[in-house]
Amino acid sequence: MATIDQQYVRYLLAHPPEKQMIRRCDHRPGFGIRYHNETLYFIYRRKIAGKVKTTTLGDASSMSFEGAVAAYQKLRHPDEARRTVEIARPKSVDGLALSTLQAAYLEHKSGQLMEKFGMTEDVARKTTQYKEVKRSLKLLSDFIGHEIAASEVERDVIYACLNARKKVYPKAAQRAGKWICSMYNFGRDRFSKDIKFNPADRLKLGVDNKPRQRALNQSELKALPTALLAALKARQAGKLGGHRQRIRYHLYVIMQLLVLLTGQRGIAVRHMLRDAINGDEWLLDAKYTKHMQYDEVVCLSSQAQELIELALRLSPESMWVFPSRDDRLSPIKRQTFSNSTEVAWKHSGGQIAPYTAHDLRRTCATVMARRPISCPRDLIDLVLGHSRPGLEQTYVLHSFVEQKAPYQQALGNYLVELWGTSYDMLLAALRQEANDFQSIG
Repeated sequence: MATIDQQYVRYLLAHPPEKQMIRRCDHRPGFGIRYHNETLYFIYRRKIAGKVKTTTLGDASSMSFEGAVAAYQKLRHPDEARRTVEIARPKSVDGLALSTLQAAYLEHKSGQLMEKFGMTEDVARKTTQYKEVKRSLKLLSDFIGHEIAASEVERDVIYACLNARKKVYPKAAQRAGKWICSMYNFGRDRFSKDIKFNPADRLKLGVDNKPRQRALNQSELKALPTALLAALKARQAGKLGGHRQRIRYHLYVIMQLLVLLTGQRGIAVRHMLRDAINGDEWLLDAKYTKHMQYDEVVCLSSQAQELIELALRLSPESMWVFPSRDDRLSPIKRQTFSNSTEVAWKHSGGQIAPYTAHDLRRTCATVMARRPISCPRDLIDLVLGHSRPGLEQTYVLHSFVEQKAPYQQALGNYLVELWGTSYDMLLAALRQEANDFQSIG
């Protein structure tokens, strides 16, 4: 860090650095300067959702230092006056009106967008997210039909409103429920005297008919490689995207198989680090485990090791085994991985019912529990990474690798025997794609 002032900027303009550099200001959080491509820029850096976002404020050769500081203050505090303004209450209701809460939340949302993306208020109000929030909140007020105090809106009314929407646009109803819940959370923090609780909190609104807590049965499990291979062929035929899209779905196929073979959650597989793989062991970071207390050692069967090797060949320039297509420094996003399972069961020809990535984790535990593997229940809990009972969680820090490894290898052998030639054909397609990727690269 350095004390960045007008004199320091003039010095850098007169004596340009020999290489690229970034200097952060020691008394203005996030404010700094960057020398890149023989040009000096004012920048504003902040962390959003775990990622560092850099906004260029202007060219130091044409922008004054005072102008850069003013632009920085505007991004850091988008509209300070709006935060302290007193919300007027209509006389028609006793307390904070629902319309007033909606207006305040929309102002808050536009301020968030302005601060996050460095945009003006007019641009923020034209974004898709802002329009979606506005539609969601208007949905509730239109359903009620008259002015009402925000605290008097009952949970059953919100549920009836969203169910009416669900009949026409199921996913839109689910998103509307999320924004209404977020609005009440905002109101509870801002207007705590008027809103004591959130009527939309923990409101469950199912938007599909997929069964919950299910595992794939024997016939569905047997048809899984065929469905995945059909989805890969659709990619290769150009029906679902170009070459980079093909690579992306090949990684999704490998991720689904790894969830099934290791029993780990989708978030753990998505955040698999290249350096965390050591032969037949995978060191899983504690924050991606179920208990979130210590790093977990995951045993890898020979089948899982082969799949990881193919994934590494398809992502050679990233620290992640499964990097995002848009940002190689980030792992694959949760929603895109979740959508990949839908592509698979839709190509199964009706042999596989809709399933999720977590259903594959349940399938792993179910197959290990029954014959011929017959894994003890306590070892299944260890494979899944669940919390241990009593004081064992705190004092027994053994990884139990020797006990888990034989059963996980038995699971891999059982699945390969069940799948037969369909799995061999799927592996051949994955190997061919890895070879083509390396030849192009």
